[in-house]
Amino acid sequence: SFPSPTTNPLVSIAMVSPTEGWATGEPNIILGSIFHYTNGSWQSVPSPTFQPLNSVAMTSANEGWAVGDDTILRYTNGSWASVPNPTNNSLASIYMLSPDEGWAVGDGILHYTNGNWVSYPISTTSFLNSVYMVSPVEGWAVGGGDPYLRGTVAILHYTNGVWESVA
Repeated sequence: SFPSPTTNPLVSIAMVSPTEGWATGEPNIILGSIFHYTNGSWQSVPSPTFQPLNSVAMTSANEGWAVGDDTILRYTNGSWASVPNPTNNSLASIYMLSPDEGWAVGDGILHYTNGNWVSYPISTTSFLNSVYMVSPVEGWAVGGGDPYLRGTVAILHYTNGVWESVA
């Protein structure tokens, strides 16, 4: 058992090895919402935002991303920095295939390619809660169905360069 670095809710974790990882969640007035596990303990690290961070994805010990509300953060060179969100839409989940390609979902879908996040057209108005990519050419996103979130239950499948709803 490890002592928690915060009393606020933690909502996402990404481990890069058995001895190093990152967790994100709800911030408080004193601490940011990013926590680093190294040397056998969790420590708060400076965050460039006080926004909740709903999801974190690391591609290596030196490269990672976190998303939440209308926020996108990138971890490089030992620190987290804000990156422009092209839509300012709320984001719930991120999946990085590599340092050069990834997907983020929430109130729409964003694709990271060629060094930029771009909005990707989809056929649903449901809020998407989670994304998982099997490969660069196939993935899944799910969401909706919650009375507090917009839209009906949605399952989207990414193939042939297109996100399509699945019945």
